Amino acid sequence: DALPICSTAELGLFADADAEEQIARALQPTGRFQDLELRVRRKDGTVLVVLLSGVVVDDQRQRSLLTVMADVTPQVELRRQIEEQRTKLENILEGTDAGTWEWNVATGELRVNERWAEMIGYRVAELEPISIATWERFGHPEDLAESGRRLERHFSGQDECYDCECRMRRKDES
Repeated sequence: DALPICSTAELGLFADADAEEQIARALQPTGRFQDLELRVRRKDGTVLVVLLSGVVVDDQRQRSLLTVMADVTPQVELRRQIEEQRTKLENILEGTDAGTWEWNVATGELRVNERWAEMIGYRVAELEPISIATWERFGHPEDLAESGRRLERHFSGQDECYDCECRMRRKDES
């Protein structure tokens, strides 16, 4: 026996009223689309986020839309949680007026925020290109040596974290 053919409306598939419109717009240029993120409703009422891909298929009797969907609900939830944590961290950094730096040890790339640059009398744009050499250029030689020792202790696992106070030379040479 052949399975009955049901429309998405008959199935109550889409959780959002404009989903079919989104699909129609995506199909317009080529008669196919890929990885359209939509919310669908399962038979039990649970809403999932899916990536939907489809292609228009014509046979002698009718025109159909052949689709494939992948459940990406866990990934979307994780993305939401990461964004929430990022926003919280940004609010903390802004509220504490902290100067921050991030160092990619493998590449030498260094990223600093505007507050960090302001602390030494600059704007980030004035320091570009920024790398670990930027840190070394403005660090006090004695403190850089101690910083290096502490980094080695951290990298070798002797210290759980890197913690070091360093003097930095400001734009006005202070």
